[in-house]
Amino acid sequence: MESNAVRSPPAYRSRRREATVSVMNVLVIGACNVNDSVYSLARDESLQPPIVAGAGKMSGGHTPYVHSVQEAIQLVRYVREAIDIPKSVRRYIFTDQDFFPRGLGSAFDEADIILFEFSTPLEIEFGEYRLNRNELQRRLIAPLSEAVPSLAGPLGEWFHDGILKGNPERTAAAARELAGLPHDLVDAPEWRELFRGVRGRLLNKAEIVDFLHRLRAMFDARFAVVKPSLRYTPDGRGWGWPLAFMEQLEDACAELRLPLLDFDGVVRRYGPEVALMPDLYHHKPGFTGFLDEILRFTRAVALK
Repeated sequence: MESNAVRSPPAYRSRRREATVSVMNVLVIGACNVNDSVYSLARDESLQPPIVAGAGKMSGGHTPYVHSVQEAIQLVRYVREAIDIPKSVRRYIFTDQDFFPRGLGSAFDEADIILFEFSTPLEIEFGEYRLNRNELQRRLIAPLSEAVPSLAGPLGEWFHDGILKGNPERTAAAARELAGLPHDLVDAPEWRELFRGVRGRLLNKAEIVDFLHRLRAMFDARFAVVKPSLRYTPDGRGWGWPLAFMEQLEDACAELRLPLLDFDGVVRRYGPEVALMPDLYHHKPGFTGFLDEILRFTRAVALK
């Protein structure tokens, strides 16, 4: 990807400046919590003005899930057919490894509001590509651990202690232990390439500002950021990792003059047992507090 030089805030443009909004086309780039909430709002025929889920034509009715800002940039470029991603790499990026976005790029141009759920500063780099941690776990870690249980230890060190913590030394050390994969595994050649080439890297504050700037500049629509969902203790205390990222994201949005949506107040108001699933992270289906907050926020952004 391009250099990480920080740029001054862009001169933002919006296609709509009306004082009232008849229909709000909201497109989410992010993970499941916000995507699912906007999809629920789009099915509510009583809303005035109604919500349209901008990614409704895509597989599953939402954009493929991403967690990081460079994943988001890569997704937009791929959906607009500005880049190609070979299937051997695509399967570690998209749940649907056959996802090909022919004709879907217009969804970004038709949106009134883009909501970007910025979940993590961790970039999982594989050459020019950015991998999705869930798909890497699903298509490499889980099947290889099951096929060769003796490799579960080195795999955990490579993925959890190396990649996810952005520790290149631990990643390289564990990769050396994993180099001798059994040759009878169908995916062994592909997996060896991943062990040799994948690295986890945590963006610093300047890079967060720069890549948010680049993502924002890809759209004419209004653009807002959703703060990552926290994990909660049963008594309602929220925490996120890495701890500095929350403050860095707030500072970056202030510097770039981007609206920022934070769900923490909703969870504190109602309590995690009411608002969240038993994992104390995912939004509980049917709970309207998050929907109300998204609706309030998008209406405010639309009228700016």
